[in-house]
Amino acid sequence: MKVSIVTPTLNREAALPRLYRIFSAQTHRDCELLVLDDSPAPSPFLSTLADPRVRYVHSPERLTVGAKRNRLVAMATGEVIMHFDDDDYYAPDYVATMLRHLGNADFIKLSGWYLYSQTHDTFAYWDLTTVAAHHFRLESDRPLDSFRPGTFPPAEAQAWGEKVLMGWGFSYVYRRSAWQKSPFEDLRHGEDTRFLLGLAQAGCQVRQVPDHDGIALVIRHRYDHSIVFPQYLLPLHLLPRIFGGEVAPFLAGV
Repeated sequence: MKVSIVTPTLNREAALPRLYRIFSAQTHRDCELLVLDDSPAPSPFLSTLADPRVRYVHSPERLTVGAKRNRLVAMATGEVIMHFDDDDYYAPDYVATMLRHLGNADFIKLSGWYLYSQTHDTFAYWDLTTVAAHHFRLESDRPLDSFRPGTFPPAEAQAWGEKVLMGWGFSYVYRRSAWQKSPFEDLRHGEDTRFLLGLAQAGCQVRQVPDHDGIALVIRHRYDHSIVFPQYLLPLHLLPRIFGGEVAPFLAGV
């Protein structure tokens, strides 16, 4: 089954060679990589890359993330679409594993995942299916803090849990036919959550699975303005044991 990996990017030239290495290392070989870049100038790396599996498009016009995702999926030739964020790590068996979990469903995403915060030098895990009494708050320009959704009124805690469970498009995997029923909205933020809601309303079969084996690592850096709320802080020495030495370049900076 052919998989189209799609990546919208902006001002991340240093990350693009790493993105290509991750793509090239995938054990599932029937893949293509499509990148849409609306940086001021084209990428010196991708614009000169001689690999027929990679299609790079530079847009002189700034676009929303939702618009870029729609253009990328419209270009795709694979039956299945997978999101690769340009600053996150995906293990060599990521595509094969997510395809296996997708099965006959229309959509799948990770419901629990590992993360590393560069600004806090912190390794953590967030189970999105559980609203615990105590979470940690990791925001790029603030010290690590505590967060207690368990003290919210029950309805508010449930609404918060449902909201975080729907987002985080870095791990979205879906059939191109499902996207045709409900494309992304033209939004700079929150387009992933709105997309998933649209698929559910269109009657698509949606699945979520936790990452217990280390198939992906979300990297939080100083340019990242979203906030994560993991329940578990993990010892740093476990990071290379779970992900191996190939993850090291992702820990130093974007």
